[in-house]
Amino acid sequence: MKITGQDLHDLLSLANQVCPSDVAFATCRTDCDPSTLFSTELEVIKPAVPSRQAEFAAGRLAARAALAQLGQAPVAIVAGSGREPLWPEGFVGSISHCRTVAIAAAAKSNSQLGFIGIDIEETEPLDSDLWDSICSSNERELFQLGTGAGRQAKIIFSIKEAVYKAQYPATGKLLDFRDVDILSIDADGHFVACVSSQNITAINGHFAVSHEFIISFAAAGLR
Repeated sequence: MKITGQDLHDLLSLANQVCPSDVAFATCRTDCDPSTLFSTELEVIKPAVPSRQAEFAAGRLAARAALAQLGQAPVAIVAGSGREPLWPEGFVGSISHCRTVAIAAAAKSNSQLGFIGIDIEETEPLDSDLWDSICSSNERELFQLGTGAGRQAKIIFSIKEAVYKAQYPATGKLLDFRDVDILSIDADGHFVACVSSQNITAINGHFAVSHEFIISFAAAGLR
């Protein structure tokens, strides 16, 4: 799928639905030139294949654009030991990409959000062979998973990706999909989830779906 300017506009509208007002966000196509990266970022991604380098560059460009909305001058965003983005002091954020586009969200760390996570997925249905490794019986009931419900399963996948990214800076914990439990959802796409950790409160978030994309946002507050 080739992404158009209209697709990017629609994607920003979708992100606006799920991100709180104190969160800045930006997108970038994943056909970026890695030479736009800071030298320290380029060192991180240099061993990767060209397509991965382009995705990485898109994520960093989107992250800098989101940070600029919050008054932060362009800075390198290198990766930590768990490959997580290391945000400049005073900020929290998250980066995600699918095949055609990257999205980044950022907020000031003195906001009430705690740590944040964002995920973007294309709306292609999730293969039913993967459902058992991702979805609990409670989640199957919440999302009414049944025959032909691959898109609903993909939403569960996306929510859990966002929750994972939100909790990781607080816990440093690597999770399986079944370590995240989605406790509730409402008709507007708001959800509450929890993880197998004692360091954070319940994680709140919001997802939205368009014809092409699923976006999920999560915020993890510290106890």
